[in-house]
Amino acid sequence: MHVRSALASIGLAALVATTAAVPAASAASAASPNTCDSMRQDVRQSVNPDSQQSLLTASANETERAASVWGFTDQRGSVFEAASSQRDGLVPVYRLYENERFVWIPEKHGSDEIERAQSVYGWDLRKVDFWASPSPIDCGVGVHRLWSDELKTFRMEVDEARIADLTATGWRDQGARFWVSAEDDVTEPSPEPAPEPAPVPEPEPEQPVEPEQPTEPTPPVEPAPPAESPADADGVFSFAVIPDTQMEMGKTTRFADRTRWLVENKDALDLRYALHTGDVTNWGEVDPAQYTVASDAMKVLDDGGIPAAIAIGNHDTSAVCAGGKACPGKDARKTVRDTPLFNETFPASRYPNISAVYETGRVDNNVQTFSAGGADFLILTLELWPRVEVVEWAKDVVASHPDHNVIVNTHSYLESDASIMQSNGGYGATSPQYLYDELISQYANIRMVFSGHVGMSNQRTDVGVHGNTIASFLGGFHSPANPVKLVEVDVDSGSLTAKVFVPQTDTYETQYDATIDGIDFIQ
Repeated sequence: MHVRSALASIGLAALVATTAAVPAASAASAASPNTCDSMRQDVRQSVNPDSQQSLLTASANETERAASVWGFTDQRGSVFEAASSQRDGLVPVYRLYENERFVWIPEKHGSDEIERAQSVYGWDLRKVDFWASPSPIDCGVGVHRLWSDELKTFRMEVDEARIADLTATGWRDQGARFWVSAEDDVTEPSPEPAPEPAPVPEPEPEQPVEPEQPTEPTPPVEPAPPAESPADADGVFSFAVIPDTQMEMGKTTRFADRTRWLVENKDALDLRYALHTGDVTNWGEVDPAQYTVASDAMKVLDDGGIPAAIAIGNHDTSAVCAGGKACPGKDARKTVRDTPLFNETFPASRYPNISAVYETGRVDNNVQTFSAGGADFLILTLELWPRVEVVEWAKDVVASHPDHNVIVNTHSYLESDASIMQSNGGYGATSPQYLYDELISQYANIRMVFSGHVGMSNQRTDVGVHGNTIASFLGGFHSPANPVKLVEVDVDSGSLTAKVFVPQTDTYETQYDATIDGIDFIQ
């Protein structure tokens, strides 16, 4: 076991063991009338009989893979219900991971437990699995966290009989950590066998950690819903899609001019988000000044209150060298995943709407959520020509957010003629067609896909395996005309209207106008 892993095994146990639990029996408070009604997402539990770890997930796909790949073969079905998106009175419950072990920690106002688990003890924050109540509620049940000194691992349990069986075999009940809606059809508990101790190194003596004064948690956190606006009443709002800006790294202000125009027209457009489809720079990884230009231009959106989701393009990676050409003598399949300056410039801490990333410290693949027009949306930003394991992660993200309308943002997807690209660009891991076959076509809540990389502007519609209409838009441009695609979303009528506007000339490029109907938004 690595030194960091050993410290995490001992340290986090000491950390959370001293965190006071709220007595479920005496501290229950009356919930708002819809607190439990808003928690209707089944959460499944599986247990690895060898390690005695438990897995909580809202994804049936993950449950199946956990059994076949990771040994979580004791599947107990749905054990409670939580919310799949932010609701009044609920907080996100984060999954943290370290050395093949999991723990779930809710974001409680004034608590720094998540931050300390990451920064002090080396646990990685993986994603938000669901939303739950941070305090006892009359209509719900508490999810307890248990700790085994022998196995150096955690268990999350909701069933009182199981908790009693585990404590009888030496597990320590740290109390309920969050509260959920009881599952009507919970599987009857079976006797819990005494766990077989796994071989572990002799731990250093645990040092009790005195409870600290509460501090604000650090990002990433789930954002609060946007303030009420007229668009929430009529179901209409818009977002902007910024095309490849790689040609705007020289002596030009086009990039910043575009973002400034968006901020100036934010209210008139009821603009809720800006997507950048990648190739933010031309060869930024070998010319840091380009990232300065890009950062300054995107900061205009930050300061103007427009959240952004930024995809990574091939020109934003170490696969591209000066002049915008592939770096000679290097393995582009590896260097295309080498993105230090991109992540230094656009870290998760800069974008608090980011609620999950595939790899800690990297935003190449991330999740953001927002609410607008009376509906919940999830932006899934993916690396170009993504790795198979990234696609598998994306499946879990989409499956665990069934009440969100999903927007996929990635650099390369459509060809100039609006066909789905078949190749991997010569150095990607998979192709856009693979992404469509494995992810985009497979989930009923995927609504839109945005990409750049080639061509000017185009669009297409597909019908997923569940009968849902999927609208895909291309906007490459590489044009001195300084365009931006504006997409108006009408949730109630199920339509999308896309226009291309040129701030530099204050004109619309009407040849690119498009309207797509038949989008069945989840409200």
